[in-house]
Amino acid sequence: MFKRPFNEHSSNTNGLKQITLTLKKNQLYLQAIQQELPKQLANHCIHVVFHNAKLIVYTDSPVWASKLLYSRVQIIDAITNNFREPVQGLTVRVVDNTMNTDKRRPITPSLHTINNLNLSNSSDNNDTLGSALTKLKKVLRDKAD
Repeated sequence: MFKRPFNEHSSNTNGLKQITLTLKKNQLYLQAIQQELPKQLANHCIHVVFHNAKLIVYTDSPVWASKLLYSRVQIIDAITNNFREPVQGLTVRVVDNTMNTDKRRPITPSLHTINNLNLSNSSDNNDTLGSALTKLKKVLRDKAD
């Protein structure tokens, strides 16, 4: 079936392990930065990504982003002192929280629309379109209740 059997050390598990290690490391970076900053400013540091000696700090508003940029030296020192890793650049990005809160919901038709479907479908059940409309009416009627 497969050329090589799956084992514990397959590339997928190594990839997942690498991702979890990176996430844990980023969490440690975030905690170190939050400990170094004042409490009011630390509460607005949402996430940190450290890759190729470049640090990206995510915050929730542009006002706090500018305040984080003013604390650039403290943030870079927190990483270099705690983890002995050089930081070549710092970027602060703003996360748009409105995108996460707006969830798309299906539009449920009104009872008037469902009744119009009932009136429009007066064909026999041998017709595939008629049977599909009948099923649709049943589903819509159940969801409306």
